[in-house]
Amino acid sequence: MKINIIEVKNCKYVREDNSLIDCEAKFSHTGDEWLPFTANPLDSEQHGKDIFANAENGDYGVVADYEHPSLEIELANIRLERNRLLTITDWTRGDDVPQATKDKFTTYRQSLRDITEGIDTNTKARNVTWPTKPS
Repeated sequence: MKINIIEVKNCKYVREDNSLIDCEAKFSHTGDEWLPFTANPLDSEQHGKDIFANAENGDYGVVADYEHPSLEIELANIRLERNRLLTITDWTRGDDVPQATKDKFTTYRQSLRDITEGIDTNTKARNVTWPTKPS
């Protein structure tokens, strides 16, 4: 089914490299309803590519600049990744894991738990240095 673009508004870059644009769009199959839409130049659907190109051409007005998330959101994202990395290494705490392996991962896991210490600006949050996972 070909999707026809009826109208697009409120375009805003959502990545620092300007590779995605969030907007609101009306399509032929949605009637009068405005839908949130993320336009991607690499979209598998033509209408996604078209909206991205048209937005960059100014067809829907000026695309708003990317805005970094607040420090609170940056920290929340760091904690999500930290928790994911800790979960991946939970196996190293098991009773059947050799002490040498536990020792290698103890420092790594503590570094992960301490990852947000001293991060009090967005710049520090965006430039966080992740510890290297032991091999």
